[in-house]
Amino acid sequence: MRQRTIAPFSLLIAVLASGFAMAHADTAPRSFTVQGYETAGAWHLESTDGAQFIVLSKDFKTSDGPDLKIFLSPQAIGTVNGTNVTKKALRVAKLKSNKGAQRYKLPAGTDLKRFKSLAIHCEKYSKLFAASSLR
Repeated sequence: MRQRTIAPFSLLIAVLASGFAMAHADTAPRSFTVQGYETAGAWHLESTDGAQFIVLSKDFKTSDGPDLKIFLSPQAIGTVNGTNVTKKALRVAKLKSNKGAQRYKLPAGTDLKRFKSLAIHCEKYSKLFAASSLR
């Protein structure tokens, strides 16, 4: 009898724990360093069901640009600029909007250890808007 009351409770704990493991933030929110164009807000990495995402905060805002994209760059925050940001970088996605909460899925198998910074970059004109350190 006791085993029947414990088993459902154990199952409930296991289900709750697995749900927590499927959606959690990998890093604390990080802010952007302005690299020439006004940018505010924060971002963080998130893992859900084995996929990795870059999540921009609801207070994210950057200047408008014609070809803004998010890149993961191997360049460190102190050395990244408009001309080297895309070298050996991963283009994550075109920026959906220059303000507000947004979520971008990283390609499967992305090794974040290869990259040192996240960048908001105008690819058309090689202008770095903002960057943030991954470490």
